[in-house]
Amino acid sequence: MSKSSLAIADGQTGLDISLAPVTALESVAYLINPELCPAVARQPQAKLAIARDGDFPCGLAIGVPGPNADFELASIYVPPLYRRRGLGRRLLSRLETAFAREGFRIGAHFLTVDPANQGSLHFLRKAGWGPPKVTGLICQSNMTVAFDTPWFVKARPHPRYRIVPWHSVSREARSEIEAGLGQWVPADVNPFLFEKGFLRSTSVALLDSREEDRVRGWAITHQTGPDMIRWTCTFVDPEIQRSCTILPLWQACARRQKERSTARRFMFAVDVNQPRMARFVLRRMGPRLDALGYACTVLKPLDRNATEGGE
Repeated sequence: MSKSSLAIADGQTGLDISLAPVTALESVAYLINPELCPAVARQPQAKLAIARDGDFPCGLAIGVPGPNADFELASIYVPPLYRRRGLGRRLLSRLETAFAREGFRIGAHFLTVDPANQGSLHFLRKAGWGPPKVTGLICQSNMTVAFDTPWFVKARPHPRYRIVPWHSVSREARSEIEAGLGQWVPADVNPFLFEKGFLRSTSVALLDSREEDRVRGWAITHQTGPDMIRWTCTFVDPEIQRSCTILPLWQACARRQKERSTARRFMFAVDVNQPRMARFVLRRMGPRLDALGYACTVLKPLDRNATEGGE
């Protein structure tokens, strides 16, 4: 039996943990979500904390520096065979200490919590991170369920509104949206922030015929995997939400996805600042969703005098 096999069998934690630049990401890519890899690779100042059992990478934590003396814990992962030996805590501690010594004051982690499995949240709490702040709902469903749901299929906009492809919105209409930023358009649903790589076939806009086709809502979508389309930014002007809910826009996205894409699944988020929509999703849609999670933010103040725990 090899030395590393003995370590695993005995439950020992004598594994090497070292810091590495983002250029080492390719060698440990199997320890990170493939969808996250490109974004991390574009961050030249990112730090990797890598655990190795001999030459075998067996754990990874990634931190990305932010603009305000903060860093984001972008990912942390330990394969099942190496868990329950404190390795995740040591990885996290190494990363926290490295950023603290460079003057960073706070760490932030953004995660989706499954109500039935809160293991990742418990791990962070035990590592000294603060309580979660819920920022929204993350919902997943599929084409079969969507078009088997009567109230979803029957959703129609008021006759004064019509839905068109987002890419067909005129320059004048785009200028009106820009003029409304920070007023009727909240900053976090600014559609222009989400246009990079958007999916033309399923992104739509809601036009108001009584106001010279003024844009009153939108759904900007992205394909995040072979079988998944994300409705990234969806919004309806609060002034008309009682007469025109978000449902017709969601239905338009779903119909276009069904007709023009091989992807059968979709996901969307609902911000907690939209309580009416959040209540609707929880009460009416929740039982029919494939998955429902809570988008959370967790913070931790950093101690510049801290030492790397477990080292």
